[in-house]
Amino acid sequence: MNTIVANNNADPSSLAENISSDAKKLAEMADTLQNALARFRPVPLKSFPAAIKAKRKELDMTGQLVAELSGISNTAYRRIEQGNSNPKLKTVMAICDTLGLTLCVI
Repeated sequence: MNTIVANNNADPSSLAENISSDAKKLAEMADTLQNALARFRPVPLKSFPAAIKAKRKELDMTGQLVAELSGISNTAYRRIEQGNSNPKLKTVMAICDTLGLTLCVI
């Protein structure tokens, strides 16, 4: 977007066109953001085990495959999916990457 600077010599017609153009761009950006948020369904961290299990099943993947692709042991993944572990952020991010999930802190 253009930066608008007040200027006594500015052409009012040109200034109005710039404002109109910027307003249209902002409206398009807002619409895009609104559409993205409509698809975004965040879950609380305590629901992470159920969320990864559901996504794994949706993708028809085994826990062993998710573990392998995430760079962790099958046992570690199983414990995380069962909610019996407090994984490091690095591990959570790796699992999310493997399953195509987005990690978001709100």
